[in-house]
Amino acid sequence: MLSKSIPPTSQFALIVGLFITLASALITGTMIHVVQPELPLLYTQAQPVATLVKNEWLMIIPALCLLLELLNLTMVAWFKSLSNLLLGVFSWVLVTSQVLLLLALIRILWIIL
Repeated sequence: MLSKSIPPTSQFALIVGLFITLASALITGTMIHVVQPELPLLYTQAQPVATLVKNEWLMIIPALCLLLELLNLTMVAWFKSLSNLLLGVFSWVLVTSQVLLLLALIRILWIIL
């Protein structure tokens, strides 16, 4: 599967991050045609009109997840000589960021549906 020189903790984080990226892309791909033309991507009650964007901007969340996954993969591959603990912490911080992006996507869709 992944290279044996990558620590198992980082391998598992990479796999979890890949599933989160695929889930966000799948959710966005199926919902982009269903949602209204303008979405509250950055929702605030103070200025609700200023936060509306076209529904194509919803694709930025899976793109950010993919960018984080690629960053995770390249950093783990380049710095595999560092300690396993440091690589694991770095990998799980990026996976946590992906989880937060997925939760933001679900919240945006929850508001508009």
